[in-house]
Amino acid sequence: MVFKSSIHFKSDCTAMFLVVNMLLYLLLKCEAVRFSQFSEGLTVVEHDAVNLECKLKEKHADDLVSWKGIENMPGNRYTLDENGDDIDYTFTLAIKSVDRTDKGEYKCQIITREGRHMERTLILTVLEIPGDTYPVCAELPTATEGQPITLSCNSEMVEPAPVLKWYKKDKFNGSLYELNTFEQKHEDDIIKLELTLTPTAENNKDVYVCKLTTETNLEWSRECKRVMHVRYKPIVNISGSPTVEVGRETVFICEAQTSSATYSWNYSLPTSRVRLEADNQILRYHDPRPEDNGNEITCIAANDVGSSSKKLVLYVLEFPIKPPIGPSHTPETVYNQNSKTRSLSFVTAVAGGCTTILLVLLIMFAGCIHYHTNRDFRNTSLVAQPDVYFEPRDRVLHMPHGSCMRSIGVQVPRDIESESVYHEIESRKSGSSCSAKNYSTGATSV
Repeated sequence: MVFKSSIHFKSDCTAMFLVVNMLLYLLLKCEAVRFSQFSEGLTVVEHDAVNLECKLKEKHADDLVSWKGIENMPGNRYTLDENGDDIDYTFTLAIKSVDRTDKGEYKCQIITREGRHMERTLILTVLEIPGDTYPVCAELPTATEGQPITLSCNSEMVEPAPVLKWYKKDKFNGSLYELNTFEQKHEDDIIKLELTLTPTAENNKDVYVCKLTTETNLEWSRECKRVMHVRYKPIVNISGSPTVEVGRETVFICEAQTSSATYSWNYSLPTSRVRLEADNQILRYHDPRPEDNGNEITCIAANDVGSSSKKLVLYVLEFPIKPPIGPSHTPETVYNQNSKTRSLSFVTAVAGGCTTILLVLLIMFAGCIHYHTNRDFRNTSLVAQPDVYFEPRDRVLHMPHGSCMRSIGVQVPRDIESESVYHEIESRKSGSSCSAKNYSTGATSV
């Protein structure tokens, strides 16, 4: 009885051991596949490419792996790739160009061969960039001097929020400098920035630039610009010197920097000595007199925006000079002007005198050369060529019989009958050389 109980105990232990091993085996098989180095969040710039990786350990060939969240994504925008083996396995979702609609949750899901479900969630954050049509600068109407005007610029609202800034371009070097503006306004899906200013004549044709930037890419920016045209009252200037001479007519021209203007003059001169021309833009001042000294002449130009004026004080030159005392013609100012005039006249006179003396010296020098040249020519005697003359040819001919002759050329006029004459002189001694007296002559007509 004891023996049977012992055998039965051993059998029970063996069965229990087998059951425990089986449970452990099944438990280990169920937990064999697991996630490895799975990122729960990923940030990418819009239009860039991105890879979402699902890394697994101990994957069995019958285990199914998939990505959830791409059901509405066009198939030509992503690919699915498998790499590695069952021990180290990577399942990759590659998006070629990320769109702002791609942001959100993506799940890597595993279904084991035993039917167990496992998944991990990844959050994709997309840093958006405003569309190609932004920023947009609102049309700018023609401004009027002294009246406020608002410049407006907008962009679409994205994440992160874009930044708009107004700049003014320098007219001389083209550089931009930032203007103080109000805070950006959010209206629905649009972000707007406004700039309000009161223009002056100096702002005419100024260029204003709205620049759009984003922290998504610090090197990225776009801009739009507007040119401001300003209607302004005339800027007046009088052309003509206020210093005039007694009895000499003077002309004053009123000039205004504006497209259209009407002109008028204020003065206290006698109307008989003043004449207006060219729609009152030109004033002719006849017969200035000493008593006109110190009078004021004012030109007024006006348009539909407003009017402005320019004034000058007459200074009539007389001898002795009696300058008027006024804001623009003090005695010191007149003395300085007269000193400059006298200095300029003296320099001009000296230069003219030096030029005259130099011209006289040049004329005298040229006459001297001409005189001496003619005198030398007159003193030179001309020798006429004779009708007949002899020219030695310096040629000695040795004849075969021992004689010799020397030829001499004679030139005679064509109207003289001539013929060649040769006279041979024998040598006195056989074999002797020809002497200078042994020669023959010949005459040739020319």
